[in-house]
Amino acid sequence: MLKFNKKVITGTIIAVAILLVGFVTVAYTSGKATAEKPVVDWVSHTEYWRNDNASSIIRITNYKGDPYAVDECKVTILKPDKSVFVDAQPMAESNIPGNWYRTDSLIDAPLGTYEQEVTCTKNNQLVTKTSQSFHLNAALEQINTLTGMVDTLTTNLSDVNVQITGQIAETGQTIQTNISGMNTNLTTILNDLNTQMINQFSETNSSLITQLSNVNISLTGLIETTGQEINTNLSDVNTSLSNLIETEVVNGLSTQMDEMLADLTNQLNNVRSDTNWLVLNAMNQDNADEINARFTNVDQNLNAILNMCSTDTNSNELCTELYNIESVMRTLNDEQNGYIETINNTTTNTWELLSGDIATNIDSLLTDVGIIKAQTTDINATTHQILDEMQSEVRGSIIS
Repeated sequence: MLKFNKKVITGTIIAVAILLVGFVTVAYTSGKATAEKPVVDWVSHTEYWRNDNASSIIRITNYKGDPYAVDECKVTILKPDKSVFVDAQPMAESNIPGNWYRTDSLIDAPLGTYEQEVTCTKNNQLVTKTSQSFHLNAALEQINTLTGMVDTLTTNLSDVNVQITGQIAETGQTIQTNISGMNTNLTTILNDLNTQMINQFSETNSSLITQLSNVNISLTGLIETTGQEINTNLSDVNTSLSNLIETEVVNGLSTQMDEMLADLTNQLNNVRSDTNWLVLNAMNQDNADEINARFTNVDQNLNAILNMCSTDTNSNELCTELYNIESVMRTLNDEQNGYIETINNTTTNTWELLSGDIATNIDSLLTDVGIIKAQTTDINATTHQILDEMQSEVRGSIIS
């Protein structure tokens, strides 16, 4: 029968009890330290361009994810050349419990990678210290610059279009007003001229008949004593002369003047029709051949009418108005040609800009996008390396 020594058994029990107490004490102490140690996460962006604001945002929680209270947090940021950009400046508590933040302007800041370090304390004792980096990206800055250039180009093209449209509308309205005024004056002058010519022909005919009658009476009185034969001959001559003047001179001249007035009226109506069409269509008509044909018709009709003016008649109102119309049409023709040339130059310059500078900028943009992709790969590798190094002390994650 196996016998046990009581002293041995008692000693063994005591030793096991001591080991259990020690194990429980160590486990409790380790668990308490783990529960009280804060967990720090970074919540800020890692890529920026100039004129943006760099954000330093962290979240401090306990092992359950609940906010962990500290007295203050400060951030220090180093430039790419490792000189100080922000020197231990205080952060503010966010409206989200457990979050602390600070923003710093990147206006005129140098491009490259910046280091951030945040230190949080409670009761003047260090609670946690954590670091990460952000990147002021040259490619993003160039994209921002190109976007501004495209916006400026769009604004300038819009302004040019508005200015050209306004000038064309103003010029067309002025020409139409002038043509309408001249048309009214010309119509009035032609009506007055027609009335004056008819009155003058009527007065000349009456005066001529009266004078011939007086001559007839005088001749009859003078030759009455010469005999019946002379009187008869003079009566025959008087009758023939009256018929000649009435038929050949008065009727023939009146017919010729009526034909001239009808032709003059027709040519003036053609000038009026062509000039009205040019005023309404010269600046917005697609068919340049029709515009040039209208200008040619106006020139031909004006030249045909001006052929009736001479050195003795140049100063009358009709010829003066015709010369004014000719001058206005020359000005309109010159403005039409200048307008077409301006549109051609604007179209050529716009095409050269669109096919040259913008195409070059797009090629450069595509190259920069490739650079961004390569740099993003490098940044992700660096971020994972930092994460692996920090997990041995503080559990953190980058959420940007």
